[in-house]
Amino acid sequence: MFRKIALAALLGTSALVPVATGASASTPSFGLISTLAQPLNFGDNANAQSTSCPSSGHCTAAGYFYDVNEHSQAFVADQSSGVWHGAIEIGAAFNIGHYASLESVSCSSAGNCVAGGFFSDALSHQQAMVLSEHDGHWGDPVNVTATMNISGQADMYRVSCATDASCVAVGWVGVGANEYQSVIMEKKNGLWGAPFEVATVLNAQKYGYLQTVSCPTAGNCSAGGVYTDAQGNSQVFAISQVNGFWGSPLTLLAGLNTGGSAFPNQISCSTNANCSMVGSFSQDPTGVSQGFGIDEVNGQWKSPHDLTSTVNLGGRAAANSVSCTSPGNCVSGGYFSNLLAPHVISSHRGPASLARLLHPREQSNISHEAFIAVESHGVWANSTRVAHALNVGMDAQVTSLSCVDASNCLVGGYYRDRMTFRQVFALTEVAGVWHDATELLGVQNIGGNAEAVTTACSLSGYCVLGGYYGDTLLDPQAFVISKQFASAQIIIDPFAEGSSARNATIDAQILAAAALIKSHALHVVSVIGHTDSLDTHQFNLDLGLRRARVVKKQLLSDLKALGYGALHVHTATQGDTQFVANNSTPSGRALNRRVVITL
Repeated sequence: MFRKIALAALLGTSALVPVATGASASTPSFGLISTLAQPLNFGDNANAQSTSCPSSGHCTAAGYFYDVNEHSQAFVADQSSGVWHGAIEIGAAFNIGHYASLESVSCSSAGNCVAGGFFSDALSHQQAMVLSEHDGHWGDPVNVTATMNISGQADMYRVSCATDASCVAVGWVGVGANEYQSVIMEKKNGLWGAPFEVATVLNAQKYGYLQTVSCPTAGNCSAGGVYTDAQGNSQVFAISQVNGFWGSPLTLLAGLNTGGSAFPNQISCSTNANCSMVGSFSQDPTGVSQGFGIDEVNGQWKSPHDLTSTVNLGGRAAANSVSCTSPGNCVSGGYFSNLLAPHVISSHRGPASLARLLHPREQSNISHEAFIAVESHGVWANSTRVAHALNVGMDAQVTSLSCVDASNCLVGGYYRDRMTFRQVFALTEVAGVWHDATELLGVQNIGGNAEAVTTACSLSGYCVLGGYYGDTLLDPQAFVISKQFASAQIIIDPFAEGSSARNATIDAQILAAAALIKSHALHVVSVIGHTDSLDTHQFNLDLGLRRARVVKKQLLSDLKALGYGALHVHTATQGDTQFVANNSTPSGRALNRRVVITL
């Protein structure tokens, strides 16, 4: 069973379907749990906060651990050919204030990554840092905000790399007592530039920060953050980069955020200028909040969607994570409250709260449920409660998710069991079918304190889930666990009946496929042509091959124009032997007239 990345508007298969009982689709099993940083973690705390997987069996994790002196130190750990190697301590020499963490990592190819986070200097000021890995070798971290960090609170909170030489880091810097401004810094042609402030014209109360960024190709990114308006209300803003130039910040959710408190959590861009961002907003001053999703379509931000009001019965709710595999086809997840729980811990982390959240969250008297919401063809469906059967302790959240295509996703979160212990759950979508949430780490999590913090998937279908669990001494340990799906596919369709000629729709799909192939540095793909049931079998076999060759020729031409010539393409035909829709209707035959690019 292959996954499909639906680049055509007619073939988005991410609509929410009933959860499977286990017989209707196969669920790939998880690999072995790998505990990271354990030899380094002499203290009582470690966490894998971010992961990135550029290809199958090649991933990187970043986070923090506590050393023998109970000082927080940053680490990175690399996986190659499916084997996790020992964690590397980062920046201990200049972490004089003994408080450091890596919070985000992005890898453009195996052994080529960037990580961002913070450390504390001799004055115990929090300074932002970035560091890079080249060909499997990590360089030293760099203090990037020292000259502009007036109040000693800075962080490079999220990073995104489109290529080995092109990355963007976002975060914040302290400009005064309890005052913060959003900052961006870029890596161009392999060299980091100086960070620069953005959204200052909006940030009347000087409490702003960038929370998330996504770069589908070099020089084309979108980022989301928070600023405080003249009334002291938190507002969401977005800022986009097009062909290397950053535009002006745009206020989002102003009409929806009637309670004056809105926060972004994550942004995901499937192609240039096509993104979705999720987070939370307030409906009224009493603290009632909802999760939102908002789409950028061809560079224009549209109206926001309320994702949780149909399930949130009077408390707080938020969308924590989002993953988009093609424009208008995304999955989001988070939490909502039930009637018993008007007070819920918010998931967003700004400058004032970040340092206090390094420790895993303590048990508190809260009660909420986890949800997922699916967007198909630009339309968000109502949220669906997940992990409810596990969540007898009445405290669950989807904390992270990653989708390789429109039909296959890995979702991670936590719930509380009958003993009110915090447990990790994983939820999978396989070939368009959502399966029941399952508990992970049950045997390892003796301390009863675990959470899935991060997920990452590659186009090859290799995914990892990471976070922390409590060991025999009740101390949190950082972990990762892998899951392998089938190879991904890109669908090019529909061709005209009996024809192999390209059209504007097909050309746009092939160009998007070329950009995707380049951004993931793929070297080999197969291109297979398919037809409907009309005409003879031999004619359809020939027609399918002609379609495959037409797509191959244009794909290689687009890649050459993008400056990428390292791809080998195999062509073949299945003719009228593999249908995906009913041939008795015109719409079904159109879906069968396709070319499949297997990555």
